Amino acid sequence: MTSKELIRLYPITFRYLDGDKQFSKYQWIKAKIQKNESDIRPESYKVKYDSIQLLDIISPVDGWNERKKWILNKSNMFKSLESMMKARDADEISMGIIKPKHIKGCIIRNKTKDELNEALSKKKAIMNQLDMFREKLIWIYCQ
Repeated sequence: MTSKELIRLYPITFRYLDGDKQFSKYQWIKAKIQKNESDIRPESYKVKYDSIQLLDIISPVDGWNERKKWILNKSNMFKSLESMMKARDADEISMGIIKPKHIKGCIIRNKTKDELNEALSKKKAIMNQLDMFREKLIWIYCQ
């Protein structure tokens, strides 16, 4: 079954997935999933790791039109944060997209060396955490 509704597949310990199971952004996957009964959010599902099959990647060619068909689908869109919050209160919806009417500005800047070092430290701390079901992996950073 194919729908254009947003769903949450978790928990996925992505770094522990075998190479043939690691998917990229905007890549179709086929997998066995089941409703996560311990999560009240209607979009939450558990995925069976060994059932993951990698399929096509939706490329950004043609001005993102193919991706737009899926992401900006009417079932995922809300007119405002308030309308999304009403859906949350009524149906416990926790995922959605709000398309801004106007973008007043956008600032893009390179991170400072301190910001890069802080991000690297956080990444190392996360990578050094033990998963209760996995052995600790060694992560090596080379400059």
